[in-house]
Amino acid sequence: MQRYCPSCQRFKAQTGWWWGAHWGHVDWVCAGCRYPPPTAMALSRFPELASHPALVELATLNPRFIATVDIADPDHRFQAAAALTRATVPGSPAAVVVGQMASVLRAPDYDGQVRVDVSGVDVLARTNVVRVLRDVAHDAPQVVSGPLVALLHAWEGFALQGLSEPPRPPTPAERDLQERTAVRRARERVVDDA
Repeated sequence: MQRYCPSCQRFKAQTGWWWGAHWGHVDWVCAGCRYPPPTAMALSRFPELASHPALVELATLNPRFIATVDIADPDHRFQAAAALTRATVPGSPAAVVVGQMASVLRAPDYDGQVRVDVSGVDVLARTNVVRVLRDVAHDAPQVVSGPLVALLHAWEGFALQGLSEPPRPPTPAERDLQERTAVRRARERVVDDA
């Protein structure tokens, strides 16, 4: 089944449609004309953007999280697990993921790997886990803060993979080059050979 896209003015298959702009209006458009996926910062500010089809596809591509967290002492593992469970709000999707991490650390057959199934967790909840892990790593006792920071960095690489990055500001050298080019362009005159 096909639908008429007001942006490209063609009939397209009804998969991947989302909000996009056409002639200054926001409208429901095809996958080729829709707004690009939001950055992690935009997603944290505007949680309603989590319904973007590209983010749904991204969540299904990465269903499992695996990280090496080296905590040999069982007491330190239980301290890290207790810090993880204290930091979450019960009932939130981020709490489910962090709770699974804590239960892996508490397991008697812990082998140094934190394996969590996140197939039912959307990208917004995954970015919220980043914020929870930052708080945990900051507030944890010193003996477990190192492994929790390693867990945070592994999760950031996993959760933010595939999200677009905001454009970086130009370096001072690039900014100087841009300014010189603009000044040179303003000084040049166009001469007609007529």
